[in-house]
Amino acid sequence: MTLEPPLVRFAHPLVRAAAAAAVTALQRRQLHAVVADTLPAGAADQRALHRSAALVGLDDGVAQALEEVGDRATARAAFSEAAGALERAAHASTRPEERARRLLLAGEAAWRSGEHARAAQLLGEAAGHHPPAELLARIDALDGMVAAKAGSLSRARDSLFRAAEEAREVAPEQALILAADLIDVCLYLLDTPAAQRASALAVPLLDRVGGHAAAVAEIAVGMAAVFSGEPATDRLRSGVARLADSPPPSRDSHAAWEMLGPLFLREADTGGDLVRQAEDRIRGDTDLGSLPHLLFHLARHDATGQRWQRAASRYGEAIQIARETDQSTELAMSLAGLAWLAGRQGRDGVCRQAAGEAMELALLHDVRLARVWAMFALAEADLAAGAVDAAADQLANIDEWLDRLGVRDPDLSPVPELVECLARAGRAGSARERVAVFIARAGHKGQPWARARARRAAAL
Repeated sequence: MTLEPPLVRFAHPLVRAAAAAAVTALQRRQLHAVVADTLPAGAADQRALHRSAALVGLDDGVAQALEEVGDRATARAAFSEAAGALERAAHASTRPEERARRLLLAGEAAWRSGEHARAAQLLGEAAGHHPPAELLARIDALDGMVAAKAGSLSRARDSLFRAAEEAREVAPEQALILAADLIDVCLYLLDTPAAQRASALAVPLLDRVGGHAAAVAEIAVGMAAVFSGEPATDRLRSGVARLADSPPPSRDSHAAWEMLGPLFLREADTGGDLVRQAEDRIRGDTDLGSLPHLLFHLARHDATGQRWQRAASRYGEAIQIARETDQSTELAMSLAGLAWLAGRQGRDGVCRQAAGEAMELALLHDVRLARVWAMFALAEADLAAGAVDAAADQLANIDEWLDRLGVRDPDLSPVPELVECLARAGRAGSARERVAVFIARAGHKGQPWARARARRAAAL
C-alpha cells in the first residue's frame, strides 16, 4: 500500500477488498464524515451523500441536503439517481409528514425512470405514514397511475377514485386532473358506469376551476359521454379550445390530452395545433414512464388518418419502450393498435402475431379495449383471407360483448364490418336489426364519421 494524497493505492485489488472488509461500521461512518468535511465547496452532492452515510439516527439538515441532491438529479433527468437520494432524505427526516412527502417524490422519480415496482414500494411506504388529505391524494394518484401502466387497471381505477375524492375539497384542480386520468383508465377497462361516476365527480368542479386542469377534465368528460353513446361534440370542442388557450404546467405529464380531444372529435380542422405541439415536446420534455402512452396516441392519430407508415413506426417504438419498462397496459394497447393497422394493410403475419400477444396481455391484465382491438384485427385478417364466416362470428362476438358492457360508441362498434361480412356471405337480412340499432346510435352521436359508417352499412 502506498499513500499518494489524497489517494491510497493498493498493490492488488484483493488487498483493497481485504482492507475494506476489515473496516468496522463505526470506522466506516467516521471515514464518511471525514470525507464530507474535507470536500471542496462545489461538491455539494457528494458532501450530502457522505453525510448521509455517516449518519446514525435522524437529521433534518442531512435530509434537506439530500432532497436538494434529488432535485438537482431530477432537473437533469437522472430520475433513478433522484429516487435514491430522495428515499435517503425521507429516512433521515424527523417528521412523519416530511418523510411521506419525500417518499412520494422518490416514488415519482422512480416512476419517471420506468422503475414501477420500486415506485409502488415507495408509495406504499409513504401512505403508511398517515399523511394529510392533500398529500395522501397525491400518493394515491401516483399509485393509481403506476398500477394503470404496470398491470392492474382495476386497482388503478380504485386508487384514482379514492384520490379524486380526497382531493375534491382540499385541491379541486388536482381533483379534476385525477378525474380525467380516472376516466382514461375506465375507458381502457371499458367500465362505462365507473366513467360516468368519474364524470359526475368532475362536472361540478368545472365551474370552480379554470385553466389547464379544467380543459383536460372537460375533454375527459366528453370521452366518457362518447363511450356511453351520448353526444359530446360541443363538450369536446370546448375542451380542445380551452386546452389550446391554457399553457400546460412546466412539467406536464398529461400531454396525451392534446391528442385525445382531436382523436375523439375526428375533425380534420380541430385541434391540429395541439397535436403538433405534443409532437414537438415529446422528445425533450417527456420522461420514460410516460413515453409509451404518448407514442401510442400519436400512432393512433396517424393510423386514423393517412400516415400509416409513421403510425407503424411509432407503435413499434412504443412497444419496445413498454417492454423495457414493464408497462403491460401500454404494451397491450400498442400491440393491439399495430395489429389493427397491419390488418388494414393486409400484413397478415404481423397482424396475427401482434394480436395474439395483445390478446394474451389483455386477458391477463383486463385491458378490455386492447382485447376489442385485437379481436377486431383478427376478424379483418380472416375477412381478407376469405374466411368470411369466421370473421362474421368474431365481429358478432365483439358486438354482443360491447353491448353487455354498456359501450354504445358507434365508432368502436363492429356492426358496419359485420354487415360487410354477412353481405358477402349472402346473409344481409340477418344484419338488419343490428344495422337499425347502429343507425340510431350514429344519429344520436351526430358526428360525420359515425353517420358515414351507418349509411354504408345501410346501403350494404
